[in-house]
Amino acid sequence: NSNGEIRQNYYYFANFANADQIITSNEGSLRWVNFNELSELNMPFTAKYMLEHYLKIGRHNDYLYGGIANGKEVIFTELMPF
Repeated sequence: NSNGEIRQNYYYFANFANADQIITSNEGSLRWVNFNELSELNMPFTAKYMLEHYLKIGRHNDYLYGGIANGKEVIFTELMPF
């Protein structure tokens, strides 16, 4: 909930068969970066928390996670089928 607006973001991760392929987007400029450069990029705090979670936990499994932002941090939970 940011300024009276409920925001919902989806982040996807994939392995590319051809990482040299040029991809275009109307969302901004795209470029490859090394993991150690990620913390230097300008992005919303929720995206920084998501990347931190992915690098520490998410990239080591195939689980689906949900995260709730409370203005100070993002709390992640594994989404179990039910």
